[in-house]
Amino acid sequence: QRLECRPEELEASLLELARRDILGFVSWQTAWHLKRIPGCEPDWDVVDTRCEARQQLVRELSSRAKQFRDKDDTCRRAQILAYLGAHTSRRCNGCDVCVPDLPRPWQSVQFRMEDTVETLQPERVCLSYLGSLDYRRPSITNMVRLLAGRPRPIPNKDKRNAKKDTQRESPYFGRLGLLGPDGVQRVLEQLVQRKYAQETQETFNGRDYQSLVITEKGRRAL
Repeated sequence: QRLECRPEELEASLLELARRDILGFVSWQTAWHLKRIPGCEPDWDVVDTRCEARQQLVRELSSRAKQFRDKDDTCRRAQILAYLGAHTSRRCNGCDVCVPDLPRPWQSVQFRMEDTVETLQPERVCLSYLGSLDYRRPSITNMVRLLAGRPRPIPNKDKRNAKKDTQRESPYFGRLGLLGPDGVQRVLEQLVQRKYAQETQETFNGRDYQSLVITEKGRRAL
């Protein structure tokens, strides 16, 4: 609406800019633009039936993928071909089923939780998140929920009238999900101890709560 042009015109302009290498897309796919016709309603029973059929198909494909993972008495290549709708009775003699002693050089590699957590750079993620906040800062509890990807549960009776879930829209939502809420809480406490962040008293709608703000030392650490 701000550009005062139809979606089709905007799409054409973006594609042309991309063709001229002026901008690029990180993630993009064509979407349908549907217009509702007054007085014309779809057959909702058919819609429900098709949705249920689609969900059942997804469940079946997921189950077959898990079977491929766990089934160790059938050639892997034959399983993949069957998954794709083709069949073969020959063995490939190149998978771990056909060749039980197939070399597995990755077996000696050990992954530790500490190494995985280190790659997340939790302190940097938390500092970057704190630095992105404007004048209205959420409570420490909500910060933990957002970074851990555990939003506050909404009771069923309130879901219909619930406001838009802004936590899920944040680019930091779930970034530290591997740590869980307790792990995120510890990282924030460490930032306070190291003077990278400090606790503040905030007020919203007459309610006082504790929040965090990044310090100058924390900004320099980014």
